[in-house]
Amino acid sequence: MDWAVLELKVSSWLGASRLAVRTLFHGERVLLDHVFAGSDSVKEAVFSDIARDAAVHFLAFPVAVAKSKRSPEKLFRLLDMYDTIAELW
Repeated sequence: MDWAVLELKVSSWLGASRLAVRTLFHGERVLLDHVFAGSDSVKEAVFSDIARDAAVHFLAFPVAVAKSKRSPEKLFRLLDMYDTIAELW
């Protein structure tokens, strides 16, 4: 993929990642805490089932970028992605 296109996709991913983790995953957690308030084990099992596929799909993009042909200009964008993941963790 051309670097200019990839850089735009990385920028989009960086913005979407914050939204996904802080809003969507957190919202799922709040909803499950409310619905399954009586059972911590059920709450955790349901959340892991719901979030697993989304998290794998969500993290597949940075993995693909990291595996792409390396160049010096990509290093800083890779570090931005790493910082974002570490911050959201």
